[in-house]
Amino acid sequence: MTKRSVETDLDDLSEAMLDDLDAKSRVALLLKAREDNRDRWEERLLETIPTTVYRGKDPEYKRRAQLLHMIAKTVFTNLYTTFLEFELVKSQNTSHALQVLLTASDDDAIHPNVSPENEMSPSELFISLYINFYACKRFARQIVGVDLETWLASRPAGQQVVAVVEETLETESEYFEAESQDLPEISGDNFDLSREDLPEKLPKNPLDRYALDRYDSMKETFEEQFETSPLQTGHLGLK
Repeated sequence: MTKRSVETDLDDLSEAMLDDLDAKSRVALLLKAREDNRDRWEERLLETIPTTVYRGKDPEYKRRAQLLHMIAKTVFTNLYTTFLEFELVKSQNTSHALQVLLTASDDDAIHPNVSPENEMSPSELFISLYINFYACKRFARQIVGVDLETWLASRPAGQQVVAVVEETLETESEYFEAESQDLPEISGDNFDLSREDLPEKLPKNPLDRYALDRYDSMKETFEEQFETSPLQTGHLGLK
């Protein structure tokens, strides 16, 4: 197509003919329209580009898989680091208590403070671990569609971490009993118990209510990010 024929076509082509343009002619006309600042022609040339129907994999599945994979990294890191912090601080406190006991009769003994002021206590770490673990466990079951062990199997030692955290939460009952009674109560009005992903009755234990509330925040954040920017997981309400 020569420049002269392009100029003629730009003026004489009908809308019906625009629909039948091949790719080469359409691009040539579009370039000429832009050169001549013919906004209306450019608009019509773009509007009449043929649409092609083709078969392909639904991108929703890939986006969901990618997002849940990234969230699994966050969940694993949170559970693992909180568990290690809990064990470390608990061990430090035990050593400190033993040192005090062994030197109780020594007036000159020095008892260093093993827990800095800005460090969480074993009880606080236990609460954080408990709430996050059971929130993530429900998220895995209700949103991912598998149990937490299966979801974190892609992470190195993911299943082992799930097992050791669950065992710790079940055996360290003194932290559960001591701290759960002092937590502010979460009202049942915070939950729509008619939803299929929530229990029929609100848990009696305060920690279980907090875990349910954390799960709800994770679910809400996941759905929002899946619709808008599914590859940016943020912290999903994890603390």
